[in-house]
Amino acid sequence: MLKLRILYLVFLVGCGPQFKIQEGFTDLASAEKSSCFYNIDSKGRLISWLPQTQVQFYFEDNVPFDYRDEIKRSAEKWKPGLIKIATEAVSSKKSQLDRKNIIYWIKDPTILAKNQQAMTMTRWSQNKIIDSDILINAASHDFFKELPSNGFKIHLESLMIHEFGHALGMRHIPRVESLMYLSLGFLQIRNLASPVDLDSLGCVYK
Repeated sequence: MLKLRILYLVFLVGCGPQFKIQEGFTDLASAEKSSCFYNIDSKGRLISWLPQTQVQFYFEDNVPFDYRDEIKRSAEKWKPGLIKIATEAVSSKKSQLDRKNIIYWIKDPTILAKNQQAMTMTRWSQNKIIDSDILINAASHDFFKELPSNGFKIHLESLMIHEFGHALGMRHIPRVESLMYLSLGFLQIRNLASPVDLDSLGCVYK
C-alpha cells in the first residue's frame, strides 16, 4: 500500500512557521551537514525526485501570460534542464495528488493566509517525490518583474526560485544570503545562488 507523505512549505513576508506537516513522520531538526537542508524520511534518507533527472511543471491556465516567461527563467536558476515547464497549460482548480506538477495563480483569498506569498505542496512516498504543486498568492500580493510601480510588491523571480527549491525537496536555509531563506521582503531581489545553495543542490542533483 502506498504510504503518502505531504509537506506544505510556506514563504512568508516576515518570520513565522516554515511549514506544516500533515502527517508527522520525520525529524526536520537533523544536523545540517547530514541533511544538506533537504527534507528527510523516517530512515534518514534525503527526499528528492531521484532517480528522475528532470522535473516537469505545468501552468494552470489562469497564470497570467505576462508572468510565464519570468517563471520559466526562475526554473532555470537552480540547474539548467533540471526543471522544465511545459508550453501547454492545464485546467486544474485544486491542488491534488495527480502526479502532475502544477503552478497555480491563486485569486481566492480564502485559500492562503494574507501573509503567505506562496505555498509549495510536495507529496512523496518513502524518499521519492511523486507530486509537487506551487500556489502563488495573487489574492493578497502584487508582483513585479523588473521595476516595481510601488513599494509593496514582491519580486516574482526571487519568489519562484525559492518555491522551485522546495519543489526539489529543499527546506529553508537559515542564512540571509540563501535563495532558501525563510522570508522575502517587499522589493527585495534575491535571485543569485549562494555557495550554501549550490552545496545543498549538489548533495542530490549532481
